[in-house]
Amino acid sequence: MKDNEDLIIQACNHDLGKPSFETYLTEVGWCQNDIIFMCNNLEKWAKDESAPDIPLMNKAFSPRIRKDPLGTVLIIGYNSTRWTKKFPPSM
Repeated sequence: MKDNEDLIIQACNHDLGKPSFETYLTEVGWCQNDIIFMCNNLEKWAKDESAPDIPLMNKAFSPRIRKDPLGTVLIIGYNSTRWTKKFPPSM
């Protein structure tokens, strides 16, 4: 992200006509903030949990809920400026 920051700003300016400061605030800086937040909390979110509401007979086994990833996902946000103007979110 840091290595290609200038290229991202340049591409947003060329494709969307966004000024560099706005691109940094809404695209680059926001994404970097999300990456830092995810890295800081990932271990806490992936930690095993104790199973709630289990029968008394199974408590001796101390079952745990393990969060194993099943694959990769692509998340595309709806908050694109061009699409939001044409089709406002219906929330």
